[in-house]
Amino acid sequence: MKKIVSILLLLCTVVTLCISFTSCDTETVTPYTRLRDHLNSELKPGQSMQMKNPTAKVVVDIWPNVSEGEDESIRVRTTIPMEAGYKGYIEFQLYNGSTEYKIDYVIYETKNNKIEHSATIEMKAADYTGNEILPFASVNKIPVADEYNRRMDVTAVFNATLWTLDGYLHKIHLSVADFGFVNLSNKYLASDTDINTAEENLGGIFSAERFAYAGQMLLLGIGMVFLVLAILWMVLIIFAKTMGGAEKKSAKADKPVKAEPKPAPKVAPAPVAAPAPATSDDAIVAAITAAIAMTIESDPALSSQFAGGFRVVSFKKKSGKTSWNH
Repeated sequence: MKKIVSILLLLCTVVTLCISFTSCDTETVTPYTRLRDHLNSELKPGQSMQMKNPTAKVVVDIWPNVSEGEDESIRVRTTIPMEAGYKGYIEFQLYNGSTEYKIDYVIYETKNNKIEHSATIEMKAADYTGNEILPFASVNKIPVADEYNRRMDVTAVFNATLWTLDGYLHKIHLSVADFGFVNLSNKYLASDTDINTAEENLGGIFSAERFAYAGQMLLLGIGMVFLVLAILWMVLIIFAKTMGGAEKKSAKADKPVKAEPKPAPKVAPAPVAAPAPATSDDAIVAAITAAIAMTIESDPALSSQFAGGFRVVSFKKKSGKTSWNH
């Protein structure tokens, strides 16, 4: 029994010594060492890995420093788009296990590399959320009146750098949070809106700065409302003119054509009604005329005398008899 216990204790001692020697010879794998080894495997000495951010129009270069030991680091430089004749950049370094960073901001003239202005920012990554404007620890040739705008520019570029770098680190299953930026969010999208709304020194709730800012927002809102109403009014006028013209044309097309009056059909004359019965005198005259005509026809002498016809001129009654003249 004692021999078995002694053998087990000896084996445990050997295993412990082997583990100790192995751990001393092997470097602990950290996010920093993983990124460093990946860059060393992908890049030639002095070469950088270049990443572009089309949204913010910046180019981010990352490469490991040649120095080793405590000064070993991974450099990150972002080129700032500038007007012709000038170049700008911000640069910071990632250290193994450190969350304190020093950001150098430099704008220089490309012809003679003369520094136009520069500044330094010292910060802790864990304290930066992407909402505040980075404070300058030191400035060089930046006017005091322009310092706030330069800080906004650096913050925008730094946000774009973090976002671009985070997209690259995801390829090797890392993120900028592994290097201390624990509050990575959509604020790193380098949007000017995100930065401009982070106004500084607004004072208390009833301060003049806050009232000025509220007034600007109010005027902007009212202006937008009236602009939209004006656009709608113009659209309605255009619609009224176009639709009114179309309605007039359709009304003209639908209006009935006035037909010319047709000539009235000829109506046959109505038959003349028989004359009303004559009075007693007329009947007498007609009877007498008929009797005379019959007398003339029956008498040849009278027929020859009145061959041309006869015309009754008048009738006269005398003592109950009627005489006639012809």
